[in-house]
Amino acid sequence: MNKAVSIITALAISAGCVCGASAYADESAGEFLQGGDISALYYVISNGGIYRNPDGSTLYNKDDSIETKVRRTVDYLASRGMNFARIRLTNNPGEPGELMSDGVSRYHLPAGFEDEDDCLKLAKYAHDAGMQIQFTFNLSDYWSNNHQQYIPIDWQEKTEGKSYDESVEILTQCVSDYVAGIMTKLADEGVYPEYISLGNEISGGILYPYGYSYDTSAADATDSRPEGKKNWDAIAAFINAGYDAAKAVSPDTKVIIHLEDMTGSYASNPDDRKGGAFWWFSDFKSAGGKWDVTGISYYPAWSAATIDDCVSFADALQTEYGKPIVVMESGYEWAPARKDGYNGQLHEDEPVYKGVYDSSPEGQKGFISELLTKFKASGSIIGSLYWDPMYIHVEDESGKNMTGWAHYYDGNGSDTADVNVVENTTLFDFDGRALPAFEAYEENAAENAGLYIYAGYDANGVLTAVQCHAAPDEFDPASMSGLRIKVIRWTGAELLPPENSGATASGDTAM
Repeated sequence: MNKAVSIITALAISAGCVCGASAYADESAGEFLQGGDISALYYVISNGGIYRNPDGSTLYNKDDSIETKVRRTVDYLASRGMNFARIRLTNNPGEPGELMSDGVSRYHLPAGFEDEDDCLKLAKYAHDAGMQIQFTFNLSDYWSNNHQQYIPIDWQEKTEGKSYDESVEILTQCVSDYVAGIMTKLADEGVYPEYISLGNEISGGILYPYGYSYDTSAADATDSRPEGKKNWDAIAAFINAGYDAAKAVSPDTKVIIHLEDMTGSYASNPDDRKGGAFWWFSDFKSAGGKWDVTGISYYPAWSAATIDDCVSFADALQTEYGKPIVVMESGYEWAPARKDGYNGQLHEDEPVYKGVYDSSPEGQKGFISELLTKFKASGSIIGSLYWDPMYIHVEDESGKNMTGWAHYYDGNGSDTADVNVVENTTLFDFDGRALPAFEAYEENAAENAGLYIYAGYDANGVLTAVQCHAAPDEFDPASMSGLRIKVIRWTGAELLPPENSGATASGDTAM
């Protein structure tokens, strides 16, 4: 439960009264969710990454266990205004994924990270820090998006030699069993994710080649996107299996369907309901597909859409399908290049904010400030997640890169990290120091959940009245006259100590 809500509820119950703001009876009412993807934490810290305060001091001690380092880093994010954490679960990290340019070798995600063990612990740490959780079932052993949706290797083995229809049936059961198993393990830890998503950026479908949303001919087929026919019934079967499995364990969990960035096509032609995400959700709905929240990505580097355009796109989607929107991914450069001088992933292909927000720490903060402020003010967007805040640059003593977007085996058989394509878009700099962007989260959180809690105690020390206000000048001293007033301030990130523990019985608040 949100810390502010829990203390307000406790005080109100003790006093036999209700706080003035009735919205707080529902702990999620009016709360804008803002945060980022924390999946890479174990990977980065295990490879020597150090997260620091803006002044360069570390968030943890050198000799702390990795569990302590990870937990303290998660706590730091919560203390800087983040109340939302995305965690992406990869089925079998280490299994081969994308074919490399040599036509023989394959990229892969490093084994032992972003797996079940990592993600269950991250979810527990985020939950304990008071953050809401967006838990992504990647349903793949590798990166998944519109261009590639590799079926997990152990699921491939189950479908080997089976017919197309048999394979769809088997994969449907695999999704159901997998989601149910993970959700049960989360519940065993007392964690019930507020949101889950099934797959990642699935406009092309899921579990290729069975769950295609469009035909892929032999001429257009690639290693990662094999030949196949569109099959909305299979897509709906896969998603509904995960939906039902999640709800059986945690009925209040909301299921997100996440598509990639389509804001640009909407901005260029907002009247075209056949383009963008509208065709996808219409066909999915017609096939009987179920979802609770619409998820989209928004990257100004890859879209000609402004933040205002993104809000308009979200408004239109909510109007069309009646589902609230979570922006699952967004990002912005704080440096024009990676540390090695080459372009990062979000270099300016679509420089919609060129001349507005430059590639600098302050430029990144400015973009995020506008994004959070306008998203929160929208009538459709309930949350925004940054990708990737944690995937910082790490190098060894010889300058060798240690954290890459993927790994490969070099000529000597060594498991080698490729370049880190997002190290200049993280929320920490090349030395691991927190960037000014965190100030944008703090400022938005303070406006989002700023409360002054006034607890009134009688001469015997019994709590008899409570008031909750957004600002001190809203306090009504007359209604609590004769009581000793204890004032607690909620900043949106933490509860501050009482500001006037020495207040007198006259009711003076001494503020």
